[in-house]
Amino acid sequence: MLALGVERVTLALDAASEHVYNRVKGRHWERFSGLLREAARAYPGRIGTHLIIGLGETEAEAAAFLQEMHDLGVLTALFAFTPVPGTALEGEQPPSEVSYRRCQVARYLIVNGLARAEQFRYSAKGEIASYGVPAGVLEEVLRTGEAYRTSGCSGCNRPFYNERPGGPLYNYPRPLSPAEAEAATALVMASLTH
Repeated sequence: MLALGVERVTLALDAASEHVYNRVKGRHWERFSGLLREAARAYPGRIGTHLIIGLGETEAEAAAFLQEMHDLGVLTALFAFTPVPGTALEGEQPPSEVSYRRCQVARYLIVNGLARAEQFRYSAKGEIASYGVPAGVLEEVLRTGEAYRTSGCSGCNRPFYNERPGGPLYNYPRPLSPAEAEAATALVMASLTH
């Protein structure tokens, strides 16, 4: 398809690590993650993937995956896990809002060249404790609200794709109001050790 002129192909790996992939999607992590890496090398900047937060990965695993994909030139779209009745994962919980926000910030910093996952510090549970960016600089970057917007394909805003209309709104499909950006940023900043 890419050879025929398709602009981008997305191979939805969904999981940040082999143990999560095997638990959720079955086997063959090596096969599918290898295909994604091979496609990225063959078609630089024209491959995308999805990362679903809340499948059992740590934030450290998510950040490492985001960094690897960015380094390969793969555009990664973030999704929050949404339990769907009648599926094998219907009894699982979506990620906490603060965990999802920390992962959004990680993606934003990585994709925009403001930090690398190797700079981040993590708690014993694998939660992001610091991005290795001065607090004042981080707050200034985050107050724009861009980090909390829907990520992935250009022009795709997916309203209510992985959230309920009653909230929480994981991916904002539009520019955030100053109050929304401030609330999301305050949530993230309060969770960090800087």
